[in-house]
Amino acid sequence: VHLSTTIEQDKRRKARAHELESREKRAAAAIASLVKELSIAQKMADTEVRSLDTTQQALRRQVSQVLSDNSTEVKRLEADTVTLNSTAEQQHTQHMQQLSASMQKLRTEIAQTLGQHRGVETELHRRYRRAEADVQQWIAVFDEDMLVRDQRVYMLKDEMNKYNKEIAGLEAQVAEYDEYRRARDASDAIKADELRKRMAETVRKRLAAARVQAQWRGYVQRKKFPLSKLKEMIDKQKGRASSRAKSRSGSRSGSRSGSRSGSRSGSRSGSRAK
Repeated sequence: VHLSTTIEQDKRRKARAHELESREKRAAAAIASLVKELSIAQKMADTEVRSLDTTQQALRRQVSQVLSDNSTEVKRLEADTVTLNSTAEQQHTQHMQQLSASMQKLRTEIAQTLGQHRGVETELHRRYRRAEADVQQWIAVFDEDMLVRDQRVYMLKDEMNKYNKEIAGLEAQVAEYDEYRRARDASDAIKADELRKRMAETVRKRLAAARVQAQWRGYVQRKKFPLSKLKEMIDKQKGRASSRAKSRSGSRSGSRSGSRSGSRSGSRSGSRAK
């Protein structure tokens, strides 16, 4: 009875150990998958931040290029205006005496030239105002994009902090489980040692009892029968024991094959009956 109980306990322990090992593997796989997902999310966040920085730099370069182009165009137009004014004044001073008769014509031409200059200046002012409005619009769009991207970066940072907290909780659970497993293994080792000691003591006592019984039976038989009859009886008993051992070995092989296909309760009842 003690042996069968020990076998069942060993099977239960093995099943429990196998279950704990499978749980450990699943926990390790879950931790590995979480770490992998966190690294992927971090890489994606870094990639997005780098793309946002590249876009920001490109927009800044575009704005600076537009401002430089506008300033260059304004300077060129001012230089053209100055050149035209200086040329007109030079022509007027050179031909004042020679063209006194055609003063009215020159005045008309000067009025036309001034009108053209005013149109050019008006056009320049209009272009400058339009360019300034475009720059302000681009700056507003850029500010809106940067605000949206900053919000996305903050959201990604919050998610990263959340993942870090979850990983810390899982690591704490793994540490608690390791401590529990070490304590359980120590208690199982102590119980197994005590069980081995009990089984060794039981076997030793049974062997001692069998030896005492054999000595007592031999003593009684020697008192009842003479030595010759005792030898004959011993030979007969040895023959019967050998025949019984052969029959038992055959029956045990048959019972083992039947017990493998049958239930454990039947094998237990058969072993107890024997």
